[in-house]
Amino acid sequence: MCDASDFAVSAVLGQTKDKKHLAITYASKIFTRAQLNYATTEKELLAIVFAIDKFRSYLVGAKEFVRRCTRYQKHGGITAWDTMPLTYNLQVKLFDVWGIDFIGPFPKSYDCEYILMAVDYVSKWVEGMPCRATEAKHACRMFHEIIFPCFGTPRMVISDGGSHFIDKTFRNFLQELRAQHNIPTPYHPQTSE
Repeated sequence: MCDASDFAVSAVLGQTKDKKHLAITYASKIFTRAQLNYATTEKELLAIVFAIDKFRSYLVGAKEFVRRCTRYQKHGGITAWDTMPLTYNLQVKLFDVWGIDFIGPFPKSYDCEYILMAVDYVSKWVEGMPCRATEAKHACRMFHEIIFPCFGTPRMVISDGGSHFIDKTFRNFLQELRAQHNIPTPYHPQTSE
């Protein structure tokens, strides 16, 4: 809904739920000197253009947002997918599943060139640790020094197929913890979603 007065335009984006009109967001704008001289119909049309321009992201991206919304997928009513559905483990708790990867090399700082990143898949919490090289011992150290003391033992660790993550040291480390190690298919990013 939008409207124009002699001095400004305003718009309200809303939705109807259970036969009640609910406002989602509001917007308004004062006319420029040139716009003050517009005829009434031009001001009304300017209000429409203003509303569409202001709320475009809400209107155009709404279907895609709902389709990708994990909360809605768990509790809502998405019944059909455009593509074949992926297998999701929705029984995951906070800090149960961590994705890890090395990034770098970066210019050396304190003799470190790489950063080992760990991301919790549910909360998106990120932890990082500077490393001299991409080695399995650094990944083990990160879990001992950062992940375990703060978040407990994870049920699953997801990593790429890098030699540092498929190394015997790291695999034995995860087996001792009884943590599952998931290595996604190369060039298929949906595997790790």
